[in-house]
Amino acid sequence: MKAPMWEDTNLDRGTVHIHRGSDRYRDQEEATKTGQARQVSIEPEPLRSCG
Repeated sequence: MKAPMWEDTNLDRGTVHIHRGSDRYRDQEEATKTGQARQVSIEPEPLRSCG
């Protein structure tokens, strides 16, 4: 996975929306390996430094 984009990040909810992956051999974005998007929680300590 490449670094998430800011538009995929919700600091108010403390989540990152993962909905794309990367093919490192072709250097292209593509669907995730499972084809499913998911929300991942951000730990509180790093969030404090963003706000």
